[in-house]
Amino acid sequence: MYLWYESPTPIMFLDVTDLACPLTYAAIMERLDEMAAGERLEVLVGDQKTIDNTRAFDSSAHDLVELTVVGPSRWLLVIERG
Repeated sequence: MYLWYESPTPIMFLDVTDLACPLTYAAIMERLDEMAAGERLEVLVGDQKTIDNTRAFDSSAHDLVELTVVGPSRWLLVIERG
């Protein structure tokens, strides 16, 4: 299962390192649907396919703000809810 928590800043956090694409995308979109427009979601990802498919956010109402490598097979996405 995946984990999320509210950070002290107005950014939510979601850890989907135990999921593989397309489940990562589904979990991210589910969480974004629960957020207000303009809020940001930090997502810790461990699946290369999810990173390869970040273009999917370009076709959604949400914006991929940042993509950072944080370790071996670990990336941090920052997505702003549209």
